[in-house]
Amino acid sequence: MICGRCVSFLRGKKDEEITYIAPLLVLSAAFLLVDLLMGDDELFIFVNRRMANPMMDFACGYLSALLFLASSGITLFVQFFYGDESSKRNRVIAGLLAVASALIAYGFGSLLKLAFKRPSPFEVLDANVIGAWHISAYSFPSTTTMLAFGFALSMLYERPRIGVILVLEALFIGFSVIYTGFHYPSDVIAGMLLSICLTLPINITRRRLTVMKGRNQ
Repeated sequence: MICGRCVSFLRGKKDEEITYIAPLLVLSAAFLLVDLLMGDDELFIFVNRRMANPMMDFACGYLSALLFLASSGITLFVQFFYGDESSKRNRVIAGLLAVASALIAYGFGSLLKLAFKRPSPFEVLDANVIGAWHISAYSFPSTTTMLAFGFALSMLYERPRIGVILVLEALFIGFSVIYTGFHYPSDVIAGMLLSICLTLPINITRRRLTVMKGRNQ
């Protein structure tokens, strides 16, 4: 329904954003199917305990977050300071919108956590807890995943080549919060889909307003 409204809203304009997220929707559907077939608890145990090894502990417990933070910082620096002076205003707006989208996604996810009040898996299951991730009282949805995808998807719409890298790192973040014992797979899948639902209309609206402003000038 959301995608249909977006297409109508653009009125014939190429739906670039929807094209960009199509592979992510397919991937989310595949993850959801595996989760349903194996069961949420069993898939969590498989990732958290059966895949455990020291290299993965370091990569998921520490490296994934640092990598995403570094990439996000570099991306914003490029967005704000690198490019033609004539396009600087639009670039700055797009960069600030990416930050705002990440914060909106995180805030919305935090409200949903209070509504669902699902206990974290390490409180219910025999889970390995690894790394210095933020410990929340509740699990559903993964706000860390939503924060990462909120930023990555906004940049994907603006700078696809850089955005693809950020989306892959966001996927790594999503895997990491399962591996480190803080979230169920369904928490991460929900976080991905919710981030898409939030960022897609925001960025389509921005694109539409930019086009309208250009026509009026």
